Amino acid sequence: MKTKYWVILAASLMLLAGGAFVLTRTQDVAAQSPTPKNYPATVTVQNFTPAGEKIQLGISSAQASQDTLTLTLTMSGVDYEEKISNYRVTGFEKLVCNLYIVAEEPVSVMFQSYEVKPGDPTQVVYTYSLKGNITSELNLTIDWTIGPCAPAFDESNVKAPRNPLLTNYRFEFVVPVK
Repeated sequence: MKTKYWVILAASLMLLAGGAFVLTRTQDVAAQSPTPKNYPATVTVQNFTPAGEKIQLGISSAQASQDTLTLTLTMSGVDYEEKISNYRVTGFEKLVCNLYIVAEEPVSVMFQSYEVKPGDPTQVVYTYSLKGNITSELNLTIDWTIGPCAPAFDESNVKAPRNPLLTNYRFEFVVPVK
């Protein structure tokens, strides 16, 4: 009789854990921002706060040549003047972190510039220089975090909030090289 009890308890716990996993994955999928149909990307979302759940990030376009990568990303729900955990964050560069880009190919990707185009959604055009063995396509993984970012904590007497990040989006996609 005790064996039957333990089997039922173990099965119940497994069903409960499976349900929790499915529920969290469903929330991640719902939080993903759509990408244009002609520009497929795998998107993984990690929200760190309730404010992060309101942020939507996406890819509008990506273009690459032998020496330049241009990414046009979109964002909505980001307030540059928002107060986060008793720390006043002002300005785009203190709240929107630099992209972290990894290419599968042996290519170095170096930041050149960005341009913010306000609107709904806001567009951010990032430009990178490329060096290395550029093939016909680039397989990229990009992490884009809405912070505050590291430069926001340059003062030595400022104690960083315990969990200052709002959200992180990871995009995995292929960019043809022209």
